[in-house]
Amino acid sequence: MSDCVFCRIVAGDVESSRVHEEARVVAFMDIQPVNPGHVLVVPREHAASLAELDDRDAAAMMAAARRVAGALRRSGLRCDGVNLWLADGDAAGQDVFHVHLHVVPRFEGDGFALELPADVRVRDRPELDATAARIRSAFCAGKGHPVSDTCQRGVREVSDTSLRGVREVSETCQRQDRDLQGFSFGAQS
Repeated sequence: MSDCVFCRIVAGDVESSRVHEEARVVAFMDIQPVNPGHVLVVPREHAASLAELDDRDAAAMMAAARRVAGALRRSGLRCDGVNLWLADGDAAGQDVFHVHLHVVPRFEGDGFALELPADVRVRDRPELDATAARIRSAFCAGKGHPVSDTCQRGVREVSDTSLRGVREVSETCQRQDRDLQGFSFGAQS
């Protein structure tokens, strides 16, 4: 994709400080590093989001990030820990729309922090089960996913069991319950 800076870096048309290259991925220094040694791992093939990313490229990205993390620890750079971070979409803070995995060396007092919202709390099991049920059912509804008997049975089980207790949890979960109960894969046998 000619207007994508990461595609141009992969192609060698834009200058970068490369750390590692493989058949499916390239790793290079972030030009705006959180800490010295902050590396980006990108697939060679353009994918704007995780949903577009080939499974083999995703696996290659994680494997390369693991190797980069090991190299960071052995490099002599200050690195007492490593964060892997991937922002997928505007709301998640993605600023270049070519999937990329940040490999960030960390050390005590480096000033980098992910702050949790004030209302983060341990959730009740029925609420967690209801949310898990919605996510499980979405696996079956994914683009290009063949609808199987297993998926259809899973949705029936969700509406019969996991979501029963959600009405006792919260109004938000009640809306989720209604949304999921109205969900259909088409004709059911």
